Amino acid sequence: MNMKFSLLFCFIFPICLYGQQVNISATPDRNEIKIGEQIHYKISVETDSTARVSFPDANQFAPFEMVTEAPIDTFKEREKFRLIKEYALTQFDSGHYTLPPLHIDINKQVYQTDSLHFIVQNVAVDTLKQPLYDIKPAIEIKKGKKASLFWYWLMGVVVISGIIFSIYWFFLRKRRKEEKDEIALLPPFDRALLKLKNLKDSRYLIESNHKEYYSVLTDIVRKYLEEEIHISATESTTDELLTKLQVFLDAGKLHLSSDVINELRTVLHKADLVKFAKSQPEDFEAEKDRESIETIVVKTNEGLPDTPQEEDLQDIYQKQLSEDQRNKRRKRYLLIASVASVLLLVLIACTWYAFTVGKNKEISMENWYTSSYGYPAITITTPQVLKREKSTNQADKFVYINPKDELSIMLISNSLKDYIKELAIERAQQETQADEQEKSQSENSLEEMVLKMIEVELEKHFNGENILIKEEPYTATQGVAGHKVFGSFTEKKAQKTRKMRYQSFFFITGENLQMILFTYPEDEKALGASLVEKIMTTVGIQ
Repeated sequence: MNMKFSLLFCFIFPICLYGQQVNISATPDRNEIKIGEQIHYKISVETDSTARVSFPDANQFAPFEMVTEAPIDTFKEREKFRLIKEYALTQFDSGHYTLPPLHIDINKQVYQTDSLHFIVQNVAVDTLKQPLYDIKPAIEIKKGKKASLFWYWLMGVVVISGIIFSIYWFFLRKRRKEEKDEIALLPPFDRALLKLKNLKDSRYLIESNHKEYYSVLTDIVRKYLEEEIHISATESTTDELLTKLQVFLDAGKLHLSSDVINELRTVLHKADLVKFAKSQPEDFEAEKDRESIETIVVKTNEGLPDTPQEEDLQDIYQKQLSEDQRNKRRKRYLLIASVASVLLLVLIACTWYAFTVGKNKEISMENWYTSSYGYPAITITTPQVLKREKSTNQADKFVYINPKDELSIMLISNSLKDYIKELAIERAQQETQADEQEKSQSENSLEEMVLKMIEVELEKHFNGENILIKEEPYTATQGVAGHKVFGSFTEKKAQKTRKMRYQSFFFITGENLQMILFTYPEDEKALGASLVEKIMTTVGIQ
């Protein structure tokens, strides 16, 4: 028997020892703070290295708010581990607060910290050192005028003019580029004669720019000789070029008289003097030198040996030129058609914008109707006359609801007692006696009663669902204090739904209630809000 008891004690005793190894402490850095200051709350757990520890989460620190929590710090002390976690807590209301015991889970066993008491003090404001200033008066801000239709048309004209100018500039530049390409495709002889003609029509001599004139002149004849005879003429000096021509003459590859060679030598030497020695020949001499080069080009073309392929090359060139011109015309027509389509689309878009999106929506009250409704009477100016709606009691209801218009208006002027009876009659068959008692208790609040009125009217006239309600105080233009209820709802009719907005203004004088309810579609909220604002400036309450 003693042996069994000893063995049982040996098994239970280590568990008891393990239970004694857990040591928990929770300490704040202060017990008194000001509003918004932080308390650094530290929890320390000393346990075995194999234990699983779960610290408190943010929900346990109520009524305090946890701002931050630091990662767990681990320290080894002999055969144990110390786990430390720090929290930053705060409170934004003054008073005395008690932090309840926090739960710490260690190996699925819950431990608790001690509850702590804290004081949160208010921040004193010294109005002598920091005086309070008077509230600045309201500043009237003039509403900016919307752009008229003229400005939208002007914008469209400017855009179209810019596009037309861009197209013209593109085509002009394209045409100049095409002319250069056509010149490049010409045979060397035709190209040289065309360049000499363009040089004659240039302004070099008029501006006394002889150096540039002779540079272009010699460049024309050098490139012609290089392309036609296949000698390196552009990179050769005058003497080197003449030497190469003499070699071609001696070999019989070129037939030129000595007079043509001498004339070429004279022009090239004069050009060197103009370009490098700043010589200034007379204008008639320069024109005579151009004619001499033109003669040299013609004589050189005539002095070339006849080749049987020359006519074939001319035919190939003409065919290629014709094909290129057809392709260019085809591209030009395609581009013109594309640009015309874009211009037409831009014009249609500008017209649509001017008559729809950009349409002037300034609200005019010139043809509106001013009337008094109900008893006690409420005077209001509206775009349409409100019509009396039949009711089950003596309530005065006047409505204007037209799906084609952006704004629906409803006006109720009645005694509070009568409307309470109406609500009771409509819901009596669907509610139990207990529900009637709860409703009568809730309707003791005028505000709750008006909210029920709004919900009933929206459900009745618009089959409204998902009604969202917001409230704020309101003061009419004549200084009568009231209340504003506004929000959104979903209109459901004939299996179609659309998002709607509403604004309700009610005024209570004694036992009389006067309420105005506006509804308009969500996609017309800007116009609807403007109409409501205009109408409410005309309200007169008796």
